[in-house]
Amino acid sequence: MDRQGIQLTPKAADQIRKVASEQQLDLQNERLRVGVTGDGHLRRYSLDLEDVAHDDDKVYESHGIKVVCSPKDQSALNGAIIDYRQVAGGAAGFTFDVPDQKHILSGTGDHDKPPPDVESVRQALYGVNDPEVGVNIVDLGLIYGLEVNGRDVDIRMTMTTPACPLGDQIRGDAQQSIRARCPGVDSINITTVWEPKWSHDKMTPEGKKQLGW
Repeated sequence: MDRQGIQLTPKAADQIRKVASEQQLDLQNERLRVGVTGDGHLRRYSLDLEDVAHDDDKVYESHGIKVVCSPKDQSALNGAIIDYRQVAGGAAGFTFDVPDQKHILSGTGDHDKPPPDVESVRQALYGVNDPEVGVNIVDLGLIYGLEVNGRDVDIRMTMTTPACPLGDQIRGDAQQSIRARCPGVDSINITTVWEPKWSHDKMTPEGKKQLGW
């Protein structure tokens, strides 16, 4: 049977409730807005709790949580299952199982160029700043894990807060920077995790120096 709509797994629903509780939000009034931007290997997903309702929203309900998306995103998100589970390296984060996800996350790099290596990818990430802080995401301590398997790159990263409004921009900038510096890369999978929680002590000495600490 074809999957329809947007569904949460029980673990994802529990984590949404936990985040709402931490932010003192009432899920009777809040909606979980799911979004998608970009296309092909630059496609990325977003989750936001908000109390704004739009007349043309596509509204679903999963485990007692109202899940909404805009009409323009419906076709890309139809059949999506959102889970919260351990990912590479043992941390936890939200994952999106979308019927065409393998196509979305894969791309074809220039195979006349060498495959990426960890150091080249890391150098590319040094070129990506958190716009709110003005420090690159490596020195800021947002990169929790980096693995390269052949031409495929897997990154675990966090944001300074779960409510960071620039998460999509940062992830998109990271993908573009990696592809620019490592043209031989095929797929780039960036997973956002929230455990362990980011704190200032995760910054490098250089990052703290840039902020005058």
